[in-house]
Amino acid sequence: MDFARPHSIKKSIVSTSNIRVVDAEEPHASEDHQKAVTSREELNQMVVRASNQATRDLILASYPVELRDDRLADASLYTERSIPRKEIIQVGDLVVIMESFDRLTFAYIEEKGIYSNRHGHFSHKDFIGKPFGSKSQIIFQLYLRPNMTVVESGTGSGAMSHAILRTIAPHGKLHTYEFNKMRADTARNEFEKNGVNHLVTVHHRDVCAKIEAEAGFDLPPRSVDAVFLDLPEPWHAVPHAAKVLKPNARIASYSPCVEQTQRTVEAMKKAGFHSMKTMEYRLQEHYVDEIEYKSPPKAKRPKFEAHDNEARIMSASAAGSASGNGEQSDDLSDEVETGDDGELAGDEMGEGNEIKAKMVVARPFASMRGHSAFLTFATAGLHA
Repeated sequence: MDFARPHSIKKSIVSTSNIRVVDAEEPHASEDHQKAVTSREELNQMVVRASNQATRDLILASYPVELRDDRLADASLYTERSIPRKEIIQVGDLVVIMESFDRLTFAYIEEKGIYSNRHGHFSHKDFIGKPFGSKSQIIFQLYLRPNMTVVESGTGSGAMSHAILRTIAPHGKLHTYEFNKMRADTARNEFEKNGVNHLVTVHHRDVCAKIEAEAGFDLPPRSVDAVFLDLPEPWHAVPHAAKVLKPNARIASYSPCVEQTQRTVEAMKKAGFHSMKTMEYRLQEHYVDEIEYKSPPKAKRPKFEAHDNEARIMSASAAGSASGNGEQSDDLSDEVETGDDGELAGDEMGEGNEIKAKMVVARPFASMRGHSAFLTFATAGLHA
């Protein structure tokens, strides 16, 4: 039932709320009923009260008495027929964390909380203020925060630009460089259409130009908090990035092959960057299916004394010599294998003890389309 919708009055049978609509003129209607339906507004209030009470009984039944609040079940508070959802992560919020395609976990955000897993330790402060659904590794590794100044080259479709803008708002600044004039003009129009043009400046410039005066970033030295490079030859832009980056600021470079990554790393070393880290990203398509399997055997086979085992081995050897092949039979060799505890090993188990279970498994397809992506992150040194 949608309690926020306008409800209509019509004849009906008695409901579980003991409310029934009748005509006042009906002869069989009692005097009390006639008085109850005299006022249409009074009947409406009866329905609302009964609906809210049903909602309280359904939703608040599991809450302790001291935590129950009648306002939680007041449909008039939710005129859009749904509870307003939160867009920004705040302290106390429940956040679902996707560690991999088959592993989801969660955390309640605390001011000084830390989420730990096999990948490391993550402060809850990095979650606070971020929109639900955040998933950009570049934003995370560049340590971007609101009101920072960021440089990007090249602009392309502007997808990465919008991700950066959402992070550095409301007073941050993005300088994005694009050597293709048509793409630069298109991106500029897109930013204006999306209402973020006050946060970004689009530069039509080739930062890797061979002429020194036309290359690089036309920004003051040590004025930028982070640089992101998405270029065919990013190693040419690394020295220019080192000039505009603040000490201990971060840089990220995207390359589709490891050879380009190697040249970029060498250029970073020469430009004074340190703490370099390269990550490989590949979009893999997995085959997922549910399989049925038998549980491992739990029943132990009979235990034989040592002299019994020796006798069986000698008998098996003699039988093998007599047959001329000098080998033991498979049945006897399996029978005399023992485990660490002196008991005979084996995987036989009675049919009545078999337990079947189901499990969801996944494996990547043998052939995958697409290509790898290498992201290299580094920190600027103290000296330009």
